[in-house]
Amino acid sequence: MNRYELEHTEIPAQFFRSCREFMEEAESRGSDMFWGLYQQLEDSSQFKKEEFDAGLLEMDSDEVSICRVFVPGASRPAECAILYVLYNSDYEPLRYLTVEVLPEGGYGLLIWDSSLNYIMQGAFEWQHERQMLETVVEGILHPEEEFSTGRYGEMRGLLEKYHVPFYEDEVSDYIRMFDVIEELILGCLTREQIVSTFASMLDIMEDDELVTSRDKMRAMYEKMDELPDSKGKMDRKARLFFGFSVYAAHNVISENDDKKHHFMGLPEFQSADYIKYKMEEYWAMDPYMFTFAF
Repeated sequence: MNRYELEHTEIPAQFFRSCREFMEEAESRGSDMFWGLYQQLEDSSQFKKEEFDAGLLEMDSDEVSICRVFVPGASRPAECAILYVLYNSDYEPLRYLTVEVLPEGGYGLLIWDSSLNYIMQGAFEWQHERQMLETVVEGILHPEEEFSTGRYGEMRGLLEKYHVPFYEDEVSDYIRMFDVIEELILGCLTREQIVSTFASMLDIMEDDELVTSRDKMRAMYEKMDELPDSKGKMDRKARLFFGFSVYAAHNVISENDDKKHHFMGLPEFQSADYIKYKMEEYWAMDPYMFTFAF
């Protein structure tokens, strides 16, 4: 097992599957429990027991308990520096949070649900830890407010505004996809500009007269330099990344989950690095797919 699988699959799966047992062991053994979990890794010798720390946080709410775990050695993208597990007095699992290294540097706070889907809450700064956790807790206690005013509500409103089709349980997938696109294009468009540009590409992807992948990519590449929300804002590389992201959302058959999706490639947006890998894979299969931009 590698570190990514442990921090993003094994630990949250144990927590959501058997919260009471998981937390009772954490409460009795503390950081020793988490050090033990990291001993499952092939390179476990790098982790020293005394470098782990775990404990309950004191929060204003009595309805949500938060256990915070400091994890040593986070240095590469997607490696975790802090884990949080949130649960209630009946030991029902609520959320799993990770603070992890971002590809562009710094740390981000990610929120995971029981299906192990995540959304990026935002950049993590230590001095704002309490404020960010309180926002997560508020979303748990008042989901109707999160639905209308949080990132979920914002994304739902943008999808409706620009007529992007979605099922209700897809909204978090769209949030993750647009997070990845924003990272790929180095933040040169606002979130609304990204959604509107994505929506403008839909007709191209569904145009039967554009037969080849090169035809579709070229049409999107050129259109992005005409649309008001993207014209002059993206360089060649950003336009290629954006165009391939739209292509991937439509054309890549995902094996990552079995939910029904309007665009079958939505679950593929695990990270910016993964989309870059898929782009290289498609480039190898079709050397002419991106030649128009060179």
